[in-house]
Amino acid sequence: MSGTPVRTKLDIVIIGAGVVGLAIAAAVGERFSGAAIGIIEKNQRPGMETSSRNSGVLHAGIYYPSASHKAVLAVEGNAYLREYAQKNEIPWLPIGKMVVATEAKQEPVLEQIAAQARINGVVVSMLARGQVQQIEPQVRARSALFVPSTAVIDSGALIRCLYQQVRRHGVAVALGSCLHRIEKTKQGYALFFPDGMVETSVVVNAAGLGSDQIAAMAGIDIDAIGYRLQPIKGEYFRIASPLPIKHLLYPIPEREGLGIHLTIDTIGGQRLGPNAYPVLNLDYNVDEGHRQSFFEAASRYLPDLREEALLPDYAGIRPRLYSAPGGNSDFIIQEESSRGFPNFINLIGIESPGLTACLAIARLVRTML
Repeated sequence: MSGTPVRTKLDIVIIGAGVVGLAIAAAVGERFSGAAIGIIEKNQRPGMETSSRNSGVLHAGIYYPSASHKAVLAVEGNAYLREYAQKNEIPWLPIGKMVVATEAKQEPVLEQIAAQARINGVVVSMLARGQVQQIEPQVRARSALFVPSTAVIDSGALIRCLYQQVRRHGVAVALGSCLHRIEKTKQGYALFFPDGMVETSVVVNAAGLGSDQIAAMAGIDIDAIGYRLQPIKGEYFRIASPLPIKHLLYPIPEREGLGIHLTIDTIGGQRLGPNAYPVLNLDYNVDEGHRQSFFEAASRYLPDLREEALLPDYAGIRPRLYSAPGGNSDFIIQEESSRGFPNFINLIGIESPGLTACLAIARLVRTML
């Protein structure tokens, strides 16, 4: 379906064609080949929001509590995506990363991150100042944590590959379809659009930045149970003259995120970011006035960085749970029978490491079906 039909019946509907929604649609389409499955997206192309506006990093899963979805699905998803990228010739680089401590007071925090990483089953190693200098002479650090399983991937190529897989499995796709009402029925749910209606037995809400509003539309009190989102904007500045750096570089994490870090894309470009601040509107402009703060943050571990080399690049917005200042919350992946909405699966607050975890999330949702 290129647009939402006037009236259609489907067995399963996935709302949202970002990288998580596409991964779910592909996994479900492969598993339930005889079912009528559809994926519905408000934008004209898949993956236009959070999925394509991020660092493109395959995270290792070092920061998160060991029993959390974020930890388990990041570790699993990292392995799945590496294999998937190789199999499908998606550009990626097994580049590794360093988390650097530039002050003595940061080193205990670095040790704590290393301990959590090992609990999560991630291989890491501590580097003293001399070892850091030997590996990355341009980096200023007292010590660093090296994480070899961190990588980077071409998120656009991943989105295109998943979309092609969705189509091959016969999943019906409706792009440019804005859902405006959901009604619970005896057989499941009725989804209403400006130009039609879809009846379905199962709904998977993978709507990213709009996932809380989809849950509310179904009749769930999102404030009472902590489902409301607070969009967090992150900007990036490109380094016009790339530095001789071989690995991703991260500072000690900050309250609102992982700090201004240096990433290297699959074609060798370098950028700094993201910063993190709450917004009300989905505005993707980069404020050039933030250049100085980016420079000041990154020059703590990159002494040869020049401020004039930083050029505005792009911005992204992540779907952080409003009830989780600092992002210290887990993904919500919940089948809602206990709240009176059987076969309605919510995926809310799928921020970082959502890209990394997308294939693992898809497998989890598939088992829930």
